[in-house]
Formats: sequence, C-alpha cells, structure tokens
Amino acid sequence: GQYDTEEISSYTIEKDSKYGIANQKGHIILPIEYDAIVPTTAQKKYYTGNYSILWKSGKCSLVDVSTGQVLFPFIYDDIIVNDTSDELFSIDSTFLVMKNGKYGFATFEKGQILDTIYDAISFKWWANEVAKAYYIIMQKDGKMGFYEYRFKYEYGECVFSSEPIYEKCVFLKNENAEADYYGMFFVAVKLNKKWGILDMKPGYSSIPNLEDLEFKYDSLKELKQDVNAEFKRRHNKKHR
Repeated sequence: GQYDTEEISSYTIEKDSKYGIANQKGHIILPIEYDAIVPTTAQKKYYTGNYSILWKSGKCSLVDVSTGQVLFPFIYDDIIVNDTSDELFSIDSTFLVMKNGKYGFATFEKGQILDTIYDAISFKWWANEVAKAYYIIMQKDGKMGFYEYRFKYEYGECVFSSEPIYEKCVFLKNENAEADYYGMFFVAVKLNKKWGILDMKPGYSSIPNLEDLEFKYDSLKELKQDVNAEFKRRHNKKHR
C-alpha cells in the first residue's frame, strides 16, 4: 500500500511474502524482511499516517514509514495506540505495549516508561496551550496504583508514581469545582474499604496532592456528592 500525506510519500513493497518500505524515489528505506506492516492511527506533531506496526517472528515494533526508522525494540507481543485527541486539543500518541500477557506504557518522547508487569493499564490525558499530562492507572495482583507524566512545552518528566497499593482507583473529571481544579482529572482511591480524593493540582511544578488525601468516604457515591465542597476546602486552604 502507499503512504501519502503532507509529511511522507512512500509505499510497501513485497517479495516472497516478506515486506519492506520504499520511498518515492524507489530507494528501500526498510528492508524486505518483515511478516506484516500494519497502518495505525498514531499521530505525532498533528500528523497521522506516518506510523505502522511492524511484525517479525511473532514480535512487533513501531516504524516511521517516512524514514524507515524502527522506534521500539522488537520485544512486544502487541502494541495498542491510545486515543489522544478531542475537539480542542491533540497531542502525540501514546502506546500500551504488551509482553507475556502483561502491559507497559510507551511514548514517542521516552520510549517505554512503564515496565510490562501490569495486568491492566488505564490512560487519560489533559492538555492546554503550553502543557500536557498523561494520567495512568496500573493494576497488578488485584491492587492499583497511579502514575503521572507531565510536560511543559517539549520537556517532560514523571511528577508522581505510586506502587499498586490501592483497592480501587477510578478516574473522575472535575467539571464544576474551583477554577484551580476545573477540567483536571483526579483519581478516587480506595484503601481499607474507605475512599479518598487524590487530585492532580494544576501548575507544572505541582504533584498529586497527597497531603490532602483523606480516606473519609464510605462509598464512591458519597465521594462524588462531596467533591465540589472538598475542592472548595482545598482551594481555600491553598489561598488563605
């Protein structure tokens, strides 16, 4: 098949049931030695169509079809593209990577940032004009943990990581509370049968708000009913 976008012009070539990629001049940029090349919806710098899953001997990686560059090591049993666009913003795609029935997490910028040791991974993202953040809930051996990776412009770092210690972690989005928190994701966490709010404080240098984490709710429903009042209490504490 042909890849033809504003960024690339290349096409798949096949010989003896093996596949590679050639550029528009006919030069081979990816050797003809792969079992399959499968297009994805992955995007980077607002362009889609540049990235495909590359299969060889039952393992897979990601390839930039405009250059033939293989981006990840050939160690994964599957790669799943996360949706990272909405009606307002679009950020570079992220990936769930799978090995031996376990999941990890990878990005264009850093490659694999979470080991393939988790039974399940849930992913959310947030962005504005200058910053973006990845929110990840990891599940392992019946427990859940949380990881946040945040960028300002092109620089990114892990700002919070919790081992799977919670009985439950649930993503919720703040739609109504104080302006400092509006639109941000937070995580309802359950420990010893009680629920608490682990919020993602705004501002690039901040980290999830462990100092305000109290396990004071008997149910997730009760937590949701009190969330606006709780954020108001936290806002007033911060600004007093």
